[in-house]
Amino acid sequence: MNTYILVIYKNNLSTGRMHCVLMLLYVDLLGRHVSLLGNRLRNVLDCQLLGANCILDGDCNQLCSLEFLLALKQSHMDLYHLFTHFNNLFGWSILSTYVVLFTDSTVNLYWTQQVLAEVYDYQYLYATFSVFVPSLTIIFVFCRCGEFCKRQNELIGSYLRSLSCHPSPAREPAYNELLLEFIMQVEHNLLAINAEGFMETDNSLLMSLLAAKVTYLIVLMQFSSV
Repeated sequence: MNTYILVIYKNNLSTGRMHCVLMLLYVDLLGRHVSLLGNRLRNVLDCQLLGANCILDGDCNQLCSLEFLLALKQSHMDLYHLFTHFNNLFGWSILSTYVVLFTDSTVNLYWTQQVLAEVYDYQYLYATFSVFVPSLTIIFVFCRCGEFCKRQNELIGSYLRSLSCHPSPAREPAYNELLLEFIMQVEHNLLAINAEGFMETDNSLLMSLLAAKVTYLIVLMQFSSV
């Protein structure tokens, strides 16, 4: 009976990890598209500041055109819709996954400490390492991917503000108006991964989880010494 329960637990754990890997792939794809948009805006900024010789394989006139900026603005809005759809689709999954991984890794880290303190045999060390190391890795990678998306969105905003701070006499008035609309859009429509508004996956969440993990480990160690 215990063996059957253990097999079910391992299968569920493997399924959960595969679900986490799938979400990580989606987040990585979103981050790559945000990075591409940021690179395009960087090229536009270089053309505005350095002139037509700044890009070897691009048309500076096209990059500085109103139509190209409008296309970039629409691309950002499409990315925002993709992020919103991802958060709506996986929001509760992200929240529950973090809760499960946090609890599972904290408990297994506690048992590892107990083994190293020679409370239990060292044969249990392999079992605990096989659980909490992948859990910690998934938490770390997911937070880093979310942080990457957040940083890229901030870079997009900085590129747009740099464009607005360096006006050109050749610009059309409609270009400046569209640029201001684009800035407002980036500031209000953040490209971030969040779990139903409870938390955003970034470095601050990673540090909060590590701090909470240390707190719970101290509590568990105090109860075990009673």
